[in-house]
Amino acid sequence: MTFSSPAIELLSSYFDQSCVLYSSFFGGILFGALFILSNWWLKKATCFRFSSHAPLEVLWTSLPILFLFVTVLHSLAILYALEVDKPFSSSFGQVTGNQWYWSYINPTFSSTAMDSRLVPSNLLFPGSPRLILVDQPLFLPQFSNVSLQIHSNDVIHSFSLPALGIKVDAVPGRNSNLSLSGLVPGFYIGFCSELCGSGHAFMPINLCVF
Repeated sequence: MTFSSPAIELLSSYFDQSCVLYSSFFGGILFGALFILSNWWLKKATCFRFSSHAPLEVLWTSLPILFLFVTVLHSLAILYALEVDKPFSSSFGQVTGNQWYWSYINPTFSSTAMDSRLVPSNLLFPGSPRLILVDQPLFLPQFSNVSLQIHSNDVIHSFSLPALGIKVDAVPGRNSNLSLSGLVPGFYIGFCSELCGSGHAFMPINLCVF
């Protein structure tokens, strides 16, 4: 399977391993519940009086603690891998969130900000998707290590490209840095994923990796 970026490959592996981990844990809980119910149904255990069983109490306390410990280690390993694999940046760009459009400084084409606005429905060709295409996509080269500086001019926005495993908040008065490398050529679509006002649904993101 070909992934669009190293980040989404790590996140996909995390999801697959988490599914196995959680399925095993909840499967064990289901098996234990069925075992207790079967014993009660067959009258092999008395459930109407209290009794103590120290080994069993230690078991049902230690197993959830072990599960949480493994889950935390698994998450930290993925977060560490996402950070440690970032190479040195060879080009720099800028993403600015506005109400309700994005402004880009492309790393390779221009040093001036270009506004990226939604293409109105009356200007689309027949059969083109609505509320997705913009007049000025963000262009990034595939073989370079790009660093994007993300911020906002007004309220909190969120620069999100799910296909690449990217979601970075654009906060007024704060610069967030995003490092990208190993991108597969293609056209990627994202949206602002932080509610930012009445035009929140009308500021899509188009990224072209060439």
